[in-house]
Formats: sequence, structure tokens, C-alpha cells
Amino acid sequence: MKILIVKFRTNDLDPSYGKQVEFSSKNVQEFFEFDKTEEYITFIYNDYNFKPSLDKKSIKGYLKLSPARGDYKVYQNLDGSLFIKDFFIHELGLSLVANKDDFFILAKISSKEYFLSYIPNSSDLGKFISKNNLSGRVVDVQREELDKSVDKGLDAKAQLSNLTLQRIVFGAPGTGKSHTLEDDRKNSDFAGFERVTFHPNYSFAQFVGSYKPMVKSTDLSFDLDAEKKHVLEILNDESKSGQEKYDLLYEQFKNDTGLTRLPLLIGLYSNDDFKTRKTDGTPAVGDNSVERNHGRFIRPYVSLYRNHVKDEEITYKYVPGPFMRMYVSAKKDENHNYLLLIEEINRANVAAVFGDVFQLLDRKNGVSEYPIAASEDIKKYLKDNGIDDCEELRIPNNMYIWATMNSADQGVFPMDTAFKRRWEFEYIGIDENEDGIKDYDVPLQKKEDGSHEWVKWNDLRHSINDKLTEMKINEDKLLGPYFISEEKLKLVKGEKEDNADEFVKSFKSKVLMYLLEDAVKMRPGDLFDENAVGRLRFSDICKKFDEIGQGIFNFKK
Repeated sequence: MKILIVKFRTNDLDPSYGKQVEFSSKNVQEFFEFDKTEEYITFIYNDYNFKPSLDKKSIKGYLKLSPARGDYKVYQNLDGSLFIKDFFIHELGLSLVANKDDFFILAKISSKEYFLSYIPNSSDLGKFISKNNLSGRVVDVQREELDKSVDKGLDAKAQLSNLTLQRIVFGAPGTGKSHTLEDDRKNSDFAGFERVTFHPNYSFAQFVGSYKPMVKSTDLSFDLDAEKKHVLEILNDESKSGQEKYDLLYEQFKNDTGLTRLPLLIGLYSNDDFKTRKTDGTPAVGDNSVERNHGRFIRPYVSLYRNHVKDEEITYKYVPGPFMRMYVSAKKDENHNYLLLIEEINRANVAAVFGDVFQLLDRKNGVSEYPIAASEDIKKYLKDNGIDDCEELRIPNNMYIWATMNSADQGVFPMDTAFKRRWEFEYIGIDENEDGIKDYDVPLQKKEDGSHEWVKWNDLRHSINDKLTEMKINEDKLLGPYFISEEKLKLVKGEKEDNADEFVKSFKSKVLMYLLEDAVKMRPGDLFDENAVGRLRFSDICKKFDEIGQGIFNFKK
């Protein structure tokens, strides 16, 4: 049985009938599997220890395609009968404030009938869904199996987790693409991960690996036996005096003619005076100053091990890139998942960066369907890391590759269709994550008393986006909720005047500059009020913003 797990969206529990419960086009294709523009279906409530009195209650659903986004909205039934939003709010008693982190599950009975269950986030099943990042996923499993999985505490490696192997999250700037992947990563129990950011000069050699020059230190004492190395350690020990060195080496040098050489040897390493002994241990008559002075004299002309124990030379070594490092980790530990996370994937030429690895992105049952031959340098690297199966490369089913992309940004590279179809693309809508910033106020122009006018950041953002939409600017050039980072928004939370000037400065450099130089570069007069601002230069716009705030925009036109 196919099961669709959904986390409540703001619209799902919004009492306004202008807001509808929605299902993405991907959910419609993978789960509902109908291609009509509208369809009537039936939800049968299957209670999960919440309100048994409603168990088996039938709710009619009228799904209609939204052409603009390709998703399906559940509208009020034309006959006025109970529909799904009313059921959530009035029958189950759910509210946006109390239940926005909860879930509902649909289990497919047929193309026209679906079991519906409400799952509190605080329940065991709700915790399991959150931990394993199952929200928005379609899984093929019996409900009883799902309950058993909760009891067994399965982790993200379980079949139920249904993680997307290769996904690209895209959307307008500030919609939370990186934040979404980071949350998913933290909730998925990866045993290891690596993050890399692509840029225009990024290459295959950096991504996969290549031979690179390395500085190699050579130990020049490698051909000395243990006894001689021990002598050198004592002679090089600057914490010991000349006398201590002599006493420590006496036994080793007292045989044959060694004692006559020892003062000279110590003289090479020490300026201290020291007393010497005969082979029988009695004090020597002379002070051996001649030998000591010989050692001190020839010291500058002798290549001492003290300063030249190691020598450095340039050599070449295979250095793996992030792809190869994660590949090796996943191959060596097949019982755990590993993640390669790519930020800004289309800022580099992906065809050049992936090279023949592109072939490995075609997966069947999680494993690359078509292998590529491993080069000699990669074979050696894999063997050195304990991987004997190294003649061919296949991405294993426990290696995940996720990426972010902003399609409308400047300086990005196009992706060919063949590359795109090997990924699951997930679009983050312009308002999808706005709940987190709805309470933030931001300062605008100063008033006569020196304080600032304040406005809700989300209201101002919506006004700007509505104007841009009216100008037929693409959605991926609009302002996402976090176009201004939450860190900046927190600086002025609660209308903090102390940080207002700093925030306004940041607002100008981020929002106003982006709008003028990117979003409306060719038609600035359509967004900015030329009568109020004067010349549409950045300096003039900033100056007027200090005087009239959002009056610089053509919101009334």
C-alpha cells in the first residue's frame, strides 16, 4: 500500500476559505496517479488513537489543478458537504498555532479512495517521521509495518526512510534552500557528510581528485642503526649540559678508542666544559680541551643532523576530492548512509566538473546502473584505502548527493537536459518558509524625534514581490523570507532602535542594491518612484530611503 506523509502547511489549517490544502505535482504523479485537471476522491478517516469517535468517517475531496504551479488544491465541495479543511479544523479541532508541526497520512485504497490519519508530532509515529525526514515522501508499505518500524526504532538507513538519492533544491534567493538541506541532513542520521561549494573555476580534478605536487620531508637518518640514532638524540637534547651528555654516552664510547673521540663529538653540539674519565672510570689527567675545541672549530663546516635531520623535496601524490572521499567512506561502510552536499551547483560548469562521473548518476536500486572504468591513479588510491573492488566505479546505494541551485542568479552556468533528468528537483516556493519571519519588524526612515518608522519585514517583502510580479519578473528573482538573514532580523527584533542604523545600512546594501542592479536592472522606473526619488542612481535611492522609507517604491501604481 502506498502511503503519503504530509506535514501541515500554514494554508492547511488557516480558517480562511481563500487558502486551500495543497498537494504538489510530484505527489500527484507518484501517489494519486491521475492526470485529469480535476477529480473527486473520498478520504476515509482512520484514527490513530486521537479521536476514535471519528474513525471511518467519510470526507469528500474535490481536487483541482492549479495551472500556474502544477499542484492540486482541495477546494470546497460544490454540494456543500464536509471537506478536508473543515474536517481538520472543526471535527479534529486542529489549529495553526497548536498543530503546525503535526502530520497527516494518506494511504491509497484505490484511485478514488484514501485512508486519512492525523499524526501528532509528539506521538511515537510523529517522532519517527521527524527523525527520519519522511514528510513529503511516498512510501510503499503497510501501515502495520510502519507501526512496527516505530517500535523497532529504525534509523534513516531503513527502507521506510525513502531518502532521495540525488536531489537539487532550487528557488528564489532567501527561500531557505541551504537551510532545508541542512535540516534534512540533521534529521537523517548520516554517518558522515561533506559540503562543497561550486564556483566558476571549480574543476573535475578538485571534485573527484588528481595528482598534485606535495612537499615531502625526507628523514636523512633513515640509514642509521638504533644505536647511532640514540646517540644523536642525546647530542641534540638542548635541555642537557655537556657534562650530562658525556656521562650518558660514556658507557657506549669507553671501549676501544671511543673515549678519545667523544669530547670532539660533544664539542660539535655543546659549548659547555666538562670533565672526562678513563676507561676504568677514574678521572682523566687532562681536560680534553684540545678535542673539545676541535669540535667547536669544525662545527660550522659540518652538516649537522641537529639542523638537517629532514630534507624537503617536491613530489606528486593523488589527492582525492569530496566526491572520492565520500565514495570511499560509503564503500567501506555499507551499513550507513553518507552524504555529499553541493552548494550552488550551477555556479560551475557541471558537465566539466562531473566528467565521466556523470554516467554514474543513472541509478537502479540505488546503485549506478552503468559503471565507468577506474583510472590507474584512482585504482591505486582505492586499493590503498582497503577497497579491492576497484576496476570499475559504481556509486553505492548508501551514497547521497544533494545540491542547491538558484537558476536566476548572475554568473550561473546552464545545465543540459541529460544532466537534469538524473536529479529530483524540489522547488521551494517564494513564501514557503515565511512563518519563521512573520514577527520581525524592520526600521525604515527616521522620524523628527530621531526614531525610525517600523514595518513588518514580511509585509514589505510581499509588497515588493507583488510589484515585481506585476512587472512580470520571474518568481526566482523575487525576495524570499530570508533574503535578509535571520541573524540580521534578530538585531532589531522588538524594534530595537540601538541597532536600527546598522540594519538600515545592511538593507540598502542587500535589498536595494539587488533590486536595482539585478531584479529590475532594465526597468528601474517601474519599481522605484522616479518622481519621489529623482535620478534612479543607487546613491540617490539610498538617500531618499532615509527620508521617505518605502515611499521610494511605486506600490500605488
